[in-house]
Amino acid sequence: MDESKKPVVGQGLNKPAQVTLLNVKCANKKSGQQYLDGPEVEKFEKRLKKKTEEQGAEFISYSALKGEWKFQVQHFSRYGLDTDADEEDASQSDQERAHHLSGTE
Repeated sequence: MDESKKPVVGQGLNKPAQVTLLNVKCANKKSGQQYLDGPEVEKFEKRLKKKTEEQGAEFISYSALKGEWKFQVQHFSRYGLDTDADEEDASQSDQERAHHLSGTE
């Protein structure tokens, strides 16, 4: 992406927005078992909150039943998740492993 072609913050589509990621599942990496409630989901949601804040965004909600993670961004710069640091966690979404957020990708 040619960063010089991106609108400045506050212009064009480079504005505050609510982002909803779909198909974000709390699942055991080894067995593939999906969790819809309980301590695994609570731990997963805490991780999503932490990752959201590390990106400078505001966590809104996570629904394990719907597989929806919602957060607010002030602008669209590069966002991403470093999942290598989370390898010890038993639950991790496919969305997190494969997806880097960018307002223009």
